[in-house]
Amino acid sequence: MRAGTKKTVKTVTEKKAAPKRVPSKRPVGGLRDDARRQLDTVAKVMRALADPRATVDHVAEMIVRAVTKLATPDSAAFFRRDDDGWLLAATYGTTPNKKGDRMTAEPDSVWGRAALSGSRFHYADTRRPEAKLARTRDRLTRLAVPIVRDGNAIGVLALSRHEAGGFDASTIGLIETFADQLAVAMTNARLLTETKDALARQVATSDVLNAISTSAFELQPVFQTIVDRAARLCNAEQAMILKPDAGELVLLAATGIPDLDAPGSPARRRRPIDRTTGFGRAVLDRRLTHIPDAAADPHTIPGLTGTRLGVPIVRNGEVIGVIALTRNPARPFSTAELDLVRTFSDQAAIAIENVRLFNETKEALEQQTATSEILRVIAASPSDIAPVLDAIAKSTAQFCAAENVTVVLVEDGTLHPRSSFGGLRWGVAPYPVDRTTVSGRSVVDGRTVQVVDLQASADEYPRGSAQAIAMGHRTAMATPLVREGRAIGALLLRRSEVRAFS
Repeated sequence: MRAGTKKTVKTVTEKKAAPKRVPSKRPVGGLRDDARRQLDTVAKVMRALADPRATVDHVAEMIVRAVTKLATPDSAAFFRRDDDGWLLAATYGTTPNKKGDRMTAEPDSVWGRAALSGSRFHYADTRRPEAKLARTRDRLTRLAVPIVRDGNAIGVLALSRHEAGGFDASTIGLIETFADQLAVAMTNARLLTETKDALARQVATSDVLNAISTSAFELQPVFQTIVDRAARLCNAEQAMILKPDAGELVLLAATGIPDLDAPGSPARRRRPIDRTTGFGRAVLDRRLTHIPDAAADPHTIPGLTGTRLGVPIVRNGEVIGVIALTRNPARPFSTAELDLVRTFSDQAAIAIENVRLFNETKEALEQQTATSEILRVIAASPSDIAPVLDAIAKSTAQFCAAENVTVVLVEDGTLHPRSSFGGLRWGVAPYPVDRTTVSGRSVVDGRTVQVVDLQASADEYPRGSAQAIAMGHRTAMATPLVREGRAIGALLLRRSEVRAFS
């Protein structure tokens, strides 16, 4: 009987179970419908996460739309942290702010609490004393779920309802699942962005190095490559390279400055070295200067706006140039961007050093060639001094970039011009061996004498200044010709512009 009974029970069970396989004619709804919507929503989000073309904000928009369907809030928002702070990246419903607004995480808002603490906050009724939130009347139910990476909140999903009552546990659990997925998306996007940025910086660095190698003896192509790449990779509207010269900064290369040389243009080729600009401070302080907002800086020029950056170019402890970048409106540069401009500064220093070494080698070779030529003339004219003096005047003018070189000799107590090379006029009359002229003082003192602007030195060189005004030269330098400890003449070098000899 027991066996039969068991068989009968089993049979009954089978008969009762059989109808369950018949599809129900009831419309799908209730919990089964919610579960299906949840699965569909999760599947869409997972597909979006798997698409490498999907951006973080695109995935966030999908998640905000998803949670509004499943949790039926009156409003929802996604806040995302970036280098400039917090950004309202996606919204739904009646939010007090609009998408794209910059936000500040503060403890009087639920999302701010989640952002600051990295913890979830849920208030079923914000009128309770422990809530202490702003705008409690129109949003009585509040929920904020942080998106956490490495222990810090990098985003927040926030939902609210007008009426009190809170969200149920299953809804909160689903939103926390979305937050975990969004953390994955944001991490992947960050890694992808960092990889792309690192590749772009590497390419830019290679471009500069290539410019250095292909323009080993010319700085302009290198400088232009640096300012172009710096402006593009740092999202700067303007970029410049300047060098110190006679108490001012001279513009060497620029991008983003229209009508640079147009009459009345605010852009100038020469700028003062002072603390009113980022590049001026970089030169004076010999270190990177970052002004996040020039309009709020008390030391900048009145009316100056935007973010300003100056990075000095240093060689052997001396500032030999500066890279300057400008952003408008103000947006501080990131650490990666500052490091990139430092790299460009180092490369510019390398290029300048290469050109300096090349020029020194070239000048040494030219000097050796000039000396050899003079020795050759001396050997070829043992009894005639005129060809020797002519060769000395010509070589000196060419090697020292002088517009005129004159050899004067002491004869009968006066100075007589005996050879001259160059375009500037020069008289042939003798003049006294005294301190009233540059060449006379060089002979009297037995040393090299230079006057940067002879026309403006009438008090000290009355005769020489009058000659400079009459003959049209400004800078003059004389070095004595010495034999057996006594000056027997001088080499006089002249330039028509105010430009000192090195």
